[in-house]
Amino acid sequence: MLEIWDSVGCSDFHTGFDSVDGFLFVYSVTSRDSFLELPRFKQEAQSQRGEDVPIMIIGNKSDLSERQVETTEGICLANEWKCSFMERSAKTNQNVVEGFTKIATERA
Repeated sequence: MLEIWDSVGCSDFHTGFDSVDGFLFVYSVTSRDSFLELPRFKQEAQSQRGEDVPIMIIGNKSDLSERQVETTEGICLANEWKCSFMERSAKTNQNVVEGFTKIATERA
């Protein structure tokens, strides 16, 4: 069973982590600010669920050309965090299901 929380616009998203078994941290490739928020989300998630909770980083809006975050930056961060990474486009449906499938099977 997957439970999906959208924390866009939330300054504090740490309530209800008791049943969380993994996190998809999604940023927009057209927003450097959204990418720079990821370490704060990771810190909060790990403080609530422990260092070994599965995390996946996803760069969204990969179909757009107005990039502020390059693919290599997402890959480097994922390598540093030792977690999965992919880019996706909700508009074209590229890698949307694959991201959910990957994080759901990390704990299986």
